[in-house]
Amino acid sequence: MSIRLLFLISCISVSCWGQLQSTTQSLRPKMYVLLVVNIHEKDRSKDRTADFNNMKQFCRNTAKLLDLGDPDFGEFTRPHDVTSANINAYLESLKQKLKPKNNDIFIFYFSGHGANDPNKNTPVFECSNRGVYPMVQLSGFLMNLGISKPKTSLLIGDCCNHFMDRGAPQTQSNPPSAVLYRSLFQTFQGRQVILFGAASAGQPSWSHRSFGSFFGTAFREEFINLTNTANRSVSWDKLAEKIAATTKKLTKDKQKPYFNRFISTDSE
Repeated sequence: MSIRLLFLISCISVSCWGQLQSTTQSLRPKMYVLLVVNIHEKDRSKDRTADFNNMKQFCRNTAKLLDLGDPDFGEFTRPHDVTSANINAYLESLKQKLKPKNNDIFIFYFSGHGANDPNKNTPVFECSNRGVYPMVQLSGFLMNLGISKPKTSLLIGDCCNHFMDRGAPQTQSNPPSAVLYRSLFQTFQGRQVILFGAASAGQPSWSHRSFGSFFGTAFREEFINLTNTANRSVSWDKLAEKIAATTKKLTKDKQKPYFNRFISTDSE
């Protein structure tokens, strides 16, 4: 066999291997995150920034435990960026990134002002220029994605849900269990959209001026506490009950979070 032919075969092999690697990487599940927090809000910059940083770290930790690599972050943090048009534009770009029947994860987090969406249990998020964005619009978009729907979509509205206002608890340093995280986000049948609201219909949402929202603190604490689960099993319903109990405790029963979960098959 001539040297020229060997060289040609070698080049073809390297090219095929590179294409195989590229295809494998493109099919790897990914975590997509959209953080909508006006960290420049007058008189609220400290707690809004704390909410933003804490949730961003939560997403990084979760992606690491689920072996998803670095999350793909979208961030709207300036007053003029927090608009319904920008949220919708992001969702359209996300739609192009999601792969059919892939096990991608999507996390949406809003921290700011909100109010109850009339005749619903979920809030509307206050945007710039007196605009609002209904939480149900977000969940509806995700549930109608068909086979491109993420494996898990976790939607968090860390805001008031009222009709039309102590120090931060210490968190534990125990590393959470990757197995329990996977049971929540990955190893289940079908596709899910999960909604968390900081407060129930008709309620305001409370926060600490320096450490951020009490709901956000309870939410992260209960995920950390997964490692202490005695029977080594967990469900979103049980987790939501614990988050609600901790939030009520921190706010002296002034605030109870909203929770709901929607399941569909992989083909819907």
